[in-house]
Amino acid sequence: MLVVDDNQTNRLILAEILKDWGMTSQTAASGREALEILRRQGAGTPFRLAVIDAQMPEMDGLMLARQLQTISQFPNLPIVMLSSISLPGDNEADRQSGIFARLTKPVQPTELLNAILHAIETPAALASAQNDDAPERQRNRTPPLRVLLAEDNAVNRQVVTKLLEKRGHLVIAATNGREALAVLEHETIDLILMDVQMPDIDGLEAIRMIRQKEKMSGRHVPIISVTAHAMKGDRENCIAAGADDYVPKPVKPADLFRAMKLCCANREVILPMEQQSVNASEILERCQGDRALLAEIVGLFDSGSQTLLRDLAVGIEQSDAVKLARTAHSLKGSIANFTKGPAYRAVEKLEQHARQNDLASVRAGFPAVEIAIQQLKEELAPFRSAEPGESAPVPLDVHSERA
Repeated sequence: MLVVDDNQTNRLILAEILKDWGMTSQTAASGREALEILRRQGAGTPFRLAVIDAQMPEMDGLMLARQLQTISQFPNLPIVMLSSISLPGDNEADRQSGIFARLTKPVQPTELLNAILHAIETPAALASAQNDDAPERQRNRTPPLRVLLAEDNAVNRQVVTKLLEKRGHLVIAATNGREALAVLEHETIDLILMDVQMPDIDGLEAIRMIRQKEKMSGRHVPIISVTAHAMKGDRENCIAAGADDYVPKPVKPADLFRAMKLCCANREVILPMEQQSVNASEILERCQGDRALLAEIVGLFDSGSQTLLRDLAVGIEQSDAVKLARTAHSLKGSIANFTKGPAYRAVEKLEQHARQNDLASVRAGFPAVEIAIQQLKEELAPFRSAEPGESAPVPLDVHSERA
């Protein structure tokens, strides 16, 4: 990240926040210094995003953003603008200057994190990222898992959730050990990420209680402990409590995914979502036994759901809660023709968040919607042909990189 702010204290705070999230940053005290840093980097700039203060002497944030648009090496560098005042016309000026998001100072860490994570997922940002090691990463990925994340810090939850969801994992969050134990009572989980320092029931005690219950069930769920202390003996204490591995904070993606791969190696994992429970006889009955009509309806759902998923992605990018609620409602209605299982419930939840203008929860829930709809499409495969037992290949493009 490139951090541009004429106030030294603000620069230090932002750099420290980014460091806590596992991000590296370089700071500049003015727009001119920022341009000089970027020019020195040239076409090989490592920056994925710029966080710029709006009110700076000589060259303010808008002027800097416009300058960036004229420099061929980084015209698509996402920009998050931080401003202590809001003026009429800001939105239009931001749009013309290529600014991705404008946040009010003093900025809340969760708000800043959401803006950063959303900005670096835009098509332009993804296209500019270095992908030389993509094939190697793909080979080393853990199959999709249902992950229980127990973490009391909202920012840390968001960081880890985003990391996992981009790898296709489904995340179920808990804010303390007691909530984590409650989740395990009614959810089937492939892997647990357990923060050690939590209120109520802490991580180590929760792990001990989980392992005690497993003596009765005979099942062993891998647990990775996460702790901010990173002191000598921490790993041993976590392993003694029953954890399979240990990752220190701030969580580094490479450390987390390495531990996950080791814990889940050679393990038959559960599908990211439970079966949709499509009732063949019921949906055939709705079509009066006409398989040709059913095949046509399934085909319409294939294309229609793909369009609606794209519309949801655009709504998220534009932070348009009204559009999101309307689109989710349409998608939910389409799914209801076949099932009210996980896909229906995931979209229904997304619609509720949109109606509440809870865009952070919409963004967090979108990957689960994509996964659930992809699985529903797979279950509908036998009905894509008018002849029983015949089916067309299942399209895979709905499972985008966001998931």
